[in-house]
Amino acid sequence: MWLLLSVLVLLGAFLWKIRAKPIAGSWCVPGVPFLGSFFNLLMNHHRLFDWCLESARKAHAAGYKSFCMPLPGQTIYFVMTPDYVEYVLKTKFEEFVKGQQFHENMEELLGDGIFNVDGDLWRDQRKIASGMFTARQLNYKMHKVFLNDGFELVNILRSKQNETVLLQKLFFQYTLDCIGQIAFGANLDTLHKHHPFSDAFDSAQEVLSFRFTSPSQFWRVQRMFSFGSEKHVPICVKIIDDFVYGLIKEMRGRIENSTSVLEATQASENNENETDAYTTTFGDNLLAMFVAHSIRRKMQISDKYLRDLCMNFLIAGRDTTASGLSWTFFYLSKNPEIQEKLYQLIYTELQNNESFIKEKEQGRGHYTVTTDNISNIPFLDAVFSEAIRLNPPVPGDAKFPQCDVRMPDGVIVPAGSQMVYQPFIVNRMECTWGPDADEFKPERWLDEEGKFKKVSAYKYVTFNAGPRLCLGKGMAYMEAKIVISLLLMSFRFLPTAETNSTYRVSVLMSLKNNLPLQVLPRN
Repeated sequence: MWLLLSVLVLLGAFLWKIRAKPIAGSWCVPGVPFLGSFFNLLMNHHRLFDWCLESARKAHAAGYKSFCMPLPGQTIYFVMTPDYVEYVLKTKFEEFVKGQQFHENMEELLGDGIFNVDGDLWRDQRKIASGMFTARQLNYKMHKVFLNDGFELVNILRSKQNETVLLQKLFFQYTLDCIGQIAFGANLDTLHKHHPFSDAFDSAQEVLSFRFTSPSQFWRVQRMFSFGSEKHVPICVKIIDDFVYGLIKEMRGRIENSTSVLEATQASENNENETDAYTTTFGDNLLAMFVAHSIRRKMQISDKYLRDLCMNFLIAGRDTTASGLSWTFFYLSKNPEIQEKLYQLIYTELQNNESFIKEKEQGRGHYTVTTDNISNIPFLDAVFSEAIRLNPPVPGDAKFPQCDVRMPDGVIVPAGSQMVYQPFIVNRMECTWGPDADEFKPERWLDEEGKFKKVSAYKYVTFNAGPRLCLGKGMAYMEAKIVISLLLMSFRFLPTAETNSTYRVSVLMSLKNNLPLQVLPRN
């Protein structure tokens, strides 16, 4: 009897401890005692981001700039206006961190890479990696990669013209081939052939993404006893590691045994840009740059460090741009007048190029697009920006307060809670973007003279903001604008009966049906 009573008391104490706790002074998503918003979340999980946006608009209509979602064992606090986003991502940057929970969710894939860590480890990686995104790198190495692989994409679509094509799938293959060259110096060529790394990468990411939307106890038990979706993770990670560590070993051997180390060292001493000196000698890729940097500074960088670094940039460089391109062509297919307007502007810009005239006379299937070309078409920037405003590739991000944090309105966000800012919410708030916030209107990005308008990163938070503002933003825009230009010069894209905006609920906002579009040749 006493034993049963003791068990009931302990159970009651445990349930009381993990009960859903609203944040005082914050608007709360409706729920029930103890369980909070759990059932509401469960019923709306298939449309998670739209549901969160609806909750944000209700909170704002009630006079709030934030809201909370109390759940058993975890309270989630959402910010939804530019001033609050800036407060969290800049003003209180040191208080809101990625934290152990985020790190554990993605540890097998991202390890201790730049997107999965805080503090000095994050700062050191960001400082070195920033050299990869200089104007020289963008204008020469990256432009060449994006253009050449873009030609291959055009050729593939030309062989499938007048057919229905799953365009999103091709975009993920294209961006993986590109970032593979930029990160590793290796062309996986997934546009033309199957590569085991690609499948393992996709499978591992899908499983790890599920951890963000399921109770941590559930997937931890699966991982511990190796069943369910978690049983696939070690298999996928081994395939990934075998490939990446092989590249690292090859790169180390090539650099460490090369007499060019001395030449690069001497060049760097007479060159303000040390990165340029080393990448010119050893290759324009992230892996070579870090290995050479460690030799120059006589630093000990482990293979694990290099592996984690490259995997982080691989995810950022592949997934986000592929998702952005997919949503761009979704909206272009649904708005043929905008698609035609953009084509005409691109054609007008390219037709005076010597390379364009020569290639047209020779009947080539694609045309060279220069960095100057894509910089001279503000409407091209506007179309891409509007697509990823409405459907940001990373629809939400979470941080964890290290201590109790007082917000501008006096609300205390307690340590141990989860702070979420969703670009999907911030980018669609009517109080920020106007009553047409849900409409695809590229013109909102142009001023009266037709020039592209820059918008605060805290209002347009697709590329993060504050100290963690995305290093690869310029690269993403260049890659997307080159692909859009190449494809529209050769094809028209029409929706099919299956083309819809249903998205996968994941850390990446991709189209659930892989974007089936009819591809028609241009005359």
